[in-house]
Amino acid sequence: MSFTMRRRQLLQTLAASAATGLGSARADTPESRVLYGFAPGTSMDDIYDVLAVELRGRYRPTLPSRLTHLPGQSGSRALRELMDAPADGSVAMVVPTSLATLLPQVRKLPADPRTSLQAVASIAEFTFVLCVGKHMPPEVQDAASYVKWVKDNPGRNNYGLPGLGSAPHLLGLQLGQATGLNLRADAYPGTAPLLRELQEGGLPAALVVSAAAVPLLRSGAIRALAVTSKARWPGLDTVPTLLEQGIACTPLTEAFAMFLPAKAPAAKADELAAAIQASLRAPQMAAQLLSLALAPGDLATGALTQHLADERDRWRDLIARVGFKTTS
Repeated sequence: MSFTMRRRQLLQTLAASAATGLGSARADTPESRVLYGFAPGTSMDDIYDVLAVELRGRYRPTLPSRLTHLPGQSGSRALRELMDAPADGSVAMVVPTSLATLLPQVRKLPADPRTSLQAVASIAEFTFVLCVGKHMPPEVQDAASYVKWVKDNPGRNNYGLPGLGSAPHLLGLQLGQATGLNLRADAYPGTAPLLRELQEGGLPAALVVSAAAVPLLRSGAIRALAVTSKARWPGLDTVPTLLEQGIACTPLTEAFAMFLPAKAPAAKADELAAAIQASLRAPQMAAQLLSLALAPGDLATGALTQHLADERDRWRDLIARVGFKTTS
């Protein structure tokens, strides 16, 4: 065998070995993912598209440019997936904070969020909006006129919400209690079918997340009667609060927040929290949030953990006050 042939065979062997080693390294490298427990096409996709760009270079491992959607069970599927994720910070989860505060009190989850999740940072805060469709009589322009309309039309006392035991469900029970209305909750498998039904006139009213309502409010397909926050909300400045309108409901807002598995090192949570907070200060990120009637998150790690504990207590008090019965 000539020297040239032996040399070629040696190079081929080395190349094959290197490729095998590289393949093994790739196989052993965890896939970077950000889990989201709801269907595609929500405001969270719009938020994350911008956030992912801002996070590049600020956090390692680099998080993907798109969310991994795991719809079903109000975010519980994403929680279950995160529990099995590596502890190196390559897999995170974004969910409304009610997954960690309200849902454990009203239904069985695959794990206790207090022990299975590590709070990283809040991304965007939102309020809820009491909305009606354009089929509602034009004189229904605020909460008081809506209350009067329901009393005059007791057969149309239903309101839509994205799932039993959700934050809008508790808010609707509170609204009924405060106004003397016997409101009936109609649960939908997500916000999109709920809003479609509201537009088509099959549903008289709904309580929805501000970001989901904004596009339809701007197009005139639905109209807002009130927000549930303590003060008027950025991006919805013309919509009065329930309190402004004399309806004594406890003001409630919520947030989208990012979590890591509880087993992840605290240093990774701190690193990701710092990257998120720096990203939220970027002008493009601030503009995107405002366009969706969202306020930038301002809580990280320990402060967010304390906020979740306080929010858990607020939901517990509200559950008792409205007499909500837990589900399995």
